[in-house]
Amino acid sequence: MVQNGETGQRDFDDNPLKYYLLEVRLKRDDILKRTDKWFFEGDGAFTEEQKTYRQTLRDIPQNYTTLEQIDPTVAGSILERDENSKLKHSVWSMS
Repeated sequence: MVQNGETGQRDFDDNPLKYYLLEVRLKRDDILKRTDKWFFEGDGAFTEEQKTYRQTLRDIPQNYTTLEQIDPTVAGSILERDENSKLKHSVWSMS
């Protein structure tokens, strides 16, 4: 249960989707912050490829909303990891 505006461990235990969504948002936000440098280190503009990648990242919360799409134990989910613990889903890489 959420109390005083904070999410406690019990809330995550009762709703694993909430926990995984938080993990997705934190990862997405980290990548967006790191890719901000493209703007500042480049000519002050993003390439079309960079814009598309960043928009794809921003759209993750709307496009991945079910436990099956996010749960790291489910093959093909956006939090599935390889044997080196790297995220496997294509949404995380710009290609």
